[in-house]
Amino acid sequence: MTKSTTVWAIAAYGIYDGWNAGTVEHDSQTYADVYPTRIAAEKELADIILERLRQFIDGDGALESLSDALDSGFAVVPAEMRNDRMVVLEGEELGLAPPDLIRSDDELPEAVDAPSTDSFVE
Repeated sequence: MTKSTTVWAIAAYGIYDGWNAGTVEHDSQTYADVYPTRIAAEKELADIILERLRQFIDGDGALESLSDALDSGFAVVPAEMRNDRMVVLEGEELGLAPPDLIRSDDELPEAVDAPSTDSFVE
């Protein structure tokens, strides 16, 4: 069985295509935008929402109400990072984990089932 560990992604849910997570550029390479802990991902999402609140307060016109500002459309969801550094969300490969998330094989659990995202679907 392939070794894996849980990482956390900020993703939007689409009716037709499920969870869609972002990517990040590092040294001209594109990686899956994932975080080592749920709290790290939640803090990043909070930063996104704070920026939306600033835009609403500044009245730039893009966000018409407080509800619009608070509803980023994103959620923090678990993903699987395999020992080959590939990040998988709901069976779909997102891309390689960024270099700062790479852990040695010795630190990965011997075997972990892919996390379920069933509880995140509304």
